[in-house]
Amino acid sequence: STKPKPNFQVSFLPNPPSTGEKVNITISGKFSEDVTEKTMIVVLLLDRQNHQLLGDSFNYPACGTGCTKAGDPYSRTVEVQIPKADHFVAFIVVYNSETDILGCS
Repeated sequence: STKPKPNFQVSFLPNPPSTGEKVNITISGKFSEDVTEKTMIVVLLLDRQNHQLLGDSFNYPACGTGCTKAGDPYSRTVEVQIPKADHFVAFIVVYNSETDILGCS
């Protein structure tokens, strides 16, 4: 069988997010692999000018209220505290399991 191509969207609320505030990040779409108990969401916040990591990464279990099979619709919202920064903060959201990166944005 053919696996579906990784396809997901990321949205922010509020949009645009503000430094020093909390933001809800929603990741939704379909993945070519199962989302399992070992799949994680990793959120990194970077200084847009010098690309330095702002604080620690945020790590969340991807399953949330339930895991999904490859190709099934997926959605998960996580809350992140945006650090105060002098420059615009860029977001990178990465799905990672023990065996593969499922997608990043």
